[in-house]
Order: sequence, then C-alpha cells, then structure tokens
Amino acid sequence: MTSKLALKRLSESDLTLFEWQFRHRNVGGQKSINLNANVFVDQLFPAMSEATRGTGRIPLDLWVYGPGNRRLINLQRKIIKWGTYKNWRLNGEFIANPIDEPDRFNALVPGDYVLFSFEGELVPTSATALFVSQSLPEDSALYSALTELGLSGRDTMRSLDEDSIVKIIARAQLAEDHPLVSFVPTNELQEAALGDAAATERLLRRAQAPNVSIEALRRAREQADEIGRLGEELVAIYLERQKALGIIGSFEWVSEINAVAPMDFRVSPSTGPTERVDAKTTNGAFDRPLHISLSELREMAAEIGGPYRVYRVYTADRKGAKLRISANLKKFSEEILACLVRLPNGIAVDSVSVDPNRISFDDEVALTAADEDE
Repeated sequence: MTSKLALKRLSESDLTLFEWQFRHRNVGGQKSINLNANVFVDQLFPAMSEATRGTGRIPLDLWVYGPGNRRLINLQRKIIKWGTYKNWRLNGEFIANPIDEPDRFNALVPGDYVLFSFEGELVPTSATALFVSQSLPEDSALYSALTELGLSGRDTMRSLDEDSIVKIIARAQLAEDHPLVSFVPTNELQEAALGDAAATERLLRRAQAPNVSIEALRRAREQADEIGRLGEELVAIYLERQKALGIIGSFEWVSEINAVAPMDFRVSPSTGPTERVDAKTTNGAFDRPLHISLSELREMAAEIGGPYRVYRVYTADRKGAKLRISANLKKFSEEILACLVRLPNGIAVDSVSVDPNRISFDDEVALTAADEDE
C-alpha cells in the first residue's frame, strides 16, 4: 500500500481548524480543512463514498509537521462529510497550539500550503500533514517550490506522485532531515530500515533522490516497529475470536512477555499439537519480503515445540488487515540453515529476506480490529 499524496492551498476558512485562527478570524464556524472532492475522492479514494455509505465519518490518526521547523505531533481527528455537501472535511475538534509552542500555528495565513500523505486503501486511516508558511524564513524555499505548481482560483488542491515530491525536495534544496523527505519513498525506507539489501539498492538508484538521513531512517524504523506491533495486536484479536469459536483451545502471546523470543505466539488447537507462530506484518502487499532472523530459523527447525508457522499480515492499518497462514516451516528452515553452515569460518548471517511466494500459504482471511465491547 503506497501513500496517497496531495497538496492543498489553504483558504481563510481552512485555517479555522486551528483554535487560534478560528478565534482571530471572522469567517464563520467551519472549524475544518476542506478536502476537494475532485481530488480527495475522484483521484485518491474513489471507493470512499460507497465504503462510508450511511456514516459520512472516518476516524483519522493524524501526524502534523510545521509550519517551520516545528516538532512532530500526533492527534486523533476525523474526516467528515455532512448531508449533501460535495466535499469532505478534516475535522474532529480544534487543533490548539501546544503548551510548549504557544504561537505555533499563528503564522499561517490564506495562501499557505499543507502537504498531505494519506495511508489507506478504500478510505484514509492515517495521514501526515506538513504545513508550510510563506512568512517563516525556514519555509521560504519550500513555499516558493510549491507556488511554482500554480494552484490558483478554484484549483486549490492537487494530487501528487512520489516523483513530484522528489522534484519539490530537489527544487527547494531541502535538508536531508526535512520532514518532506519522509513522505517518499516510505516502503523502501521501511524495508531498508529492516535490513533489506534490495530496498537499499532501490533507494540508491532512485533518480534525483536526496540522501537518506539518520533521522529519516530512524523514523522509518519506528514506523516499521509500529506496524509490527499492530500486526501482533490484530493476530491476538483473531486468536481470541478463534478461541471463542472453539477452533483453538488457548494461546499465549509470547513476545508480549519476552520481546526477543523467536516467536510471537504459542497456539494450542482444539485438536493436535501446540503450534509456534510468528506474525510478519506489512502495511503493503502480501509479496513484500519477509525478514526472518537466524534465531527464528533455528526455532523453526527445532524438533520440539510443534509446527512453526508464519502469519503473514498485510495491508495492515488500524481498522484491520489481511492474513495468510503458512505451512509448517521446519523443512524450509532446514534448507536455508544447510546453506548458511557452508559459509567460511568467521562469517555469519543475522537474518534473511524471503519472497513469501517461496512459501506455501493458506487462503486469505480478513483481520478486523476489536469492537468496543471486546
């Protein structure tokens, strides 16, 4: 799942999402940023109207950068469509100036910009917003680069692709740790952060790509860790439901107790031996590489403990994911370990990256987040 990118030129009414702006501008009670339907729906999320039929409300995990060199903050907001309104709006409640940054959003004026990176397939489930102010010196080069895109009149929002973002970064000569760098290429950065050599090579080959900073790589690693944790949570919910249906007798969330354990769960079916389970999660497609550590390979090959399976969790977000369960990986791991023992003395491999299509998996099932009463 790739990010869906857009640029929005802010109007005076858009600024009312910010509490200070709302109280100092006499422009009505919108309290939201308008998301133009011809871009937000028609180009980015064309299935959204059908997917949200009867609700008109989408919870959103919102990450905010800027304006200027301001720290990242995380908020929970909503995207809402009221009645017969054509457009959706980023809403939920005011965004207040943080206590330690009491004038943070005060510099924004009509004609400033916000760059959005939305995550989600049918509907957005999370978004990163980078606000850019024409009045702040640290934003001036980026503001000029965005102005060259020519948003004017009724054309106040435009979808962008990764190449457009890369060109904006180059045109504005942004520092390698600028937040916009983290907008692209997210997938490659996450895979590189996990040690995938092929992803690292793709980053190095990307035309006009800026250098990847330690900070950008750290953020990608943190995102990968968060996605891994989300996958475990979704699997735990799935196993609880399997237990309630009597399909399994019990399960233990091993990595919740021991973070370095070579498995995530121990599952006891209603019949048959206990199984060891490792959840491998991505917010992308099924065929993103599996990263398997040496300790996990050795655990797979162990004689005791029962079958060892990978639960491949993919297209993961806060609402749910898709799941495919592997066959027992004992023989698979033995073949890999047999290759590794032939390495010269003093040479060791810490992990391997595996194309999941090399492994036999069951059919796809849906994972959904917990209901409020679970």
